[in-house]
Amino acid sequence: TTPTTTPTTTPTTTPNGESIPDGKCSNITCINGSIVHEHMHCAPAHLPVCVNNHPPVKVTDDSGCCSTYECQVCSGFGDPHYITFDGTYYPFQGNCSYVLVKEIHPKYNFSVIIDNVYCDSEDGLSCPKSLTVHYKSFEIFMAQNISNGIVTNLIDINGKRVLLPFENSDFRITDNGIESLVVIPAISAQVTFTGMMFYISLPWQKFHGNTEGQTCDNNRTDDCRLPNGTILTSCEKMAPHWHVHKNDSYCPPSPTPEPPIQCPNYTICEILSSVFEKCHKVVPYEPFMKGCNYDICHTNKTSFGCTSLQMYAEECSMAGVCIDWRPETRGKFRCESPRVYKACGPQIEETCDAFNLRFLSEPSEFSALETMRWEGCYCPTGTTLLSPFIDACVNNSC
Repeated sequence: TTPTTTPTTTPTTTPNGESIPDGKCSNITCINGSIVHEHMHCAPAHLPVCVNNHPPVKVTDDSGCCSTYECQVCSGFGDPHYITFDGTYYPFQGNCSYVLVKEIHPKYNFSVIIDNVYCDSEDGLSCPKSLTVHYKSFEIFMAQNISNGIVTNLIDINGKRVLLPFENSDFRITDNGIESLVVIPAISAQVTFTGMMFYISLPWQKFHGNTEGQTCDNNRTDDCRLPNGTILTSCEKMAPHWHVHKNDSYCPPSPTPEPPIQCPNYTICEILSSVFEKCHKVVPYEPFMKGCNYDICHTNKTSFGCTSLQMYAEECSMAGVCIDWRPETRGKFRCESPRVYKACGPQIEETCDAFNLRFLSEPSEFSALETMRWEGCYCPTGTTLLSPFIDACVNNSC
């Protein structure tokens, strides 16, 4: 575009030739007593090829005028299965605490520790028991308690139990009766925990090339990196080396990986390729198909395949695609009365008291995520939750 010149008297404190942004994606330059307006020029935004097969994410710069595309995320699920930042899938059956991800050169003091225990399985499969998220001086402990089929999400911050939803100047924690979610806006990090599963999302621009643990970055050549920097060819052999000793506790040796078993494709797993079709463009489903077939094959329990379906549904929801998938499995999620299951509910449910209102009405760095819909336990349609601390649903008029 051609710069426009507006003759005007400029303040004597503005040096000739100096440019400043006008807040509307243009620069204002003082030239010999005149103000020149020129639209900001942005470099072409090229689409990178992400080795994890996720589509790149559009990221806007600090000016809000220019953007680039960057790769994303790390996740893991099941008993447990891992999908690294780079999209590499591998199973790991450890019975200890391990570093999922940490910074090689600490910048944000961010890390995530997983505590695995053996599941109720003849094959010695392991399941996530809890996650511990470290950020700055905070330690966020994420766990669940299941009693008579009812799930209660448990969150401790620096050793003290907190009620959800919770928010301070650094992070927000919410839950939906199925899982809990930690959002850290300053580093664009998201961590969810669902008992059998976890999900970690970290931005490329802040963590690329500076992560290690059982998950790494966007270069598959360094995916299976040991704590001493050595690269192995097998991530399954690498994973045990990231154990964490707590109070001099003993970590039993991980079982020797057995020769791969040729598992068939089970009918319930095929739901990933059909029911979830509209999510395929934003979240690759193939690793979840492998995990689903692996779980059923090694446990002889079809219900274990639901773990992979639930994790894929979770990632789809985080990507903005909510799918009502449970009817296809003929299974139902049990919610504590009076709440009922909804496939696509809000991240934070409205309440009659003012407690949840402050999370919903006040614009903040968390607001962008509040349109996300995910499955959970909510008050029936036409009613409102009385309070986040009282499981009572009343008429919308309260």
